[in-house]
Amino acid sequence: MTKRGPGTAGAAALCVLLQCCGGSTTPGGGGATPTATATPADVAPIAVKRVVGAYWYPNWGDPANTAPRLAWSEAVLTPALGQYDANDSKVVDRHIKMAVEHGVTLLVVSLYERRLQGLLSSRFLPYIRFALSVNLEEFGGFRDPRNLPAVLDWMRGLAFTRPSNFRIEGKAVFVVGDVNLLTERISAAELGAALVAGRNHYRAQYGEDLFIVGQWNTGAMSKDARNVPIMTSEDVALASFLDAATPYSFPDAGGQWRQVAGGGNELVAPYDDMVALFPEASDRFASAIRGRGVRFIPTATPGMGNTLLYQHGLDSWLLVRTGATPAKFGGLLNAVRGYMDPGLDLLLVEAWNEFSEGSVVEPTVEFGTQYLDEIARFATQP
Repeated sequence: MTKRGPGTAGAAALCVLLQCCGGSTTPGGGGATPTATATPADVAPIAVKRVVGAYWYPNWGDPANTAPRLAWSEAVLTPALGQYDANDSKVVDRHIKMAVEHGVTLLVVSLYERRLQGLLSSRFLPYIRFALSVNLEEFGGFRDPRNLPAVLDWMRGLAFTRPSNFRIEGKAVFVVGDVNLLTERISAAELGAALVAGRNHYRAQYGEDLFIVGQWNTGAMSKDARNVPIMTSEDVALASFLDAATPYSFPDAGGQWRQVAGGGNELVAPYDDMVALFPEASDRFASAIRGRGVRFIPTATPGMGNTLLYQHGLDSWLLVRTGATPAKFGGLLNAVRGYMDPGLDLLLVEAWNEFSEGSVVEPTVEFGTQYLDEIARFATQP
């Protein structure tokens, strides 16, 4: 995930994080050099002192439009690459190049299994790490949490054994998306038992352990009067079955919802108000799981605005953070830096290309590379 050698500060943590098969600190992992078709003349990753990951969505440009929220008709920002097909390996090449040359060394990829070939066949894949984010929400179907052993067998063949798959302390990483929403269908204890069963199966079958990250959907969490999430006893109980916990974002923190005619809800408030509460919200998460052997991974978001989704009836709620700028996002990165686990030195950005919610660090017509420039500064500073 770093090239030209990691800096001295944070190098030990990076060496642990970048283990993959042979434990090499080159982005290809496994002691392997990048593929012959990709050379330093094509892509030149910068040396980083901490790991910045970004959520990456492969459904943009899907001709089947299986995820209407991720259709270009809903985009509120304009990609510098134009309206691309994220399942085109040449597009993914350009994403990876832009990412690693600005300090983004991990992509957390939403698992749309029919839309991963572009990523997996990218000639620049050896330069970056990726982890899959999986929603286990098909109760009674394959992706039922209680079917986790079979899901993990499938994911091993798809991703876990690939040299560029992200590992922490030698363990394959995967993210359970919206993990707290699963407790609306089964109890935290039942979900925990399913996670344990999956972990035990994988260990027995393959002789190695997993690193399971639970991603919290904060929209479904208890909140205080300022819309700062509260970790309940159920949240803490669920986290105890995981290796790490991370919030996807805190998009409504510091704002107030109001109901409008027709039953919708709207929150339009300054980005500054949200940013001001990210440290407190992060502290609540980290403090709640401290002492339980669970790591905390902080998050940062460049903005929020689902105007078109709301207008087109795909969302029943409108959430807009006004006045977001790249410089303010850079301030947010530094504000949550203190909550990065010292053994992981990992932060996740929401998101690389969430164009329908205006959460984008990928270069755009509106901002150029300014958001990535802020990440580069953050990832390389001592």
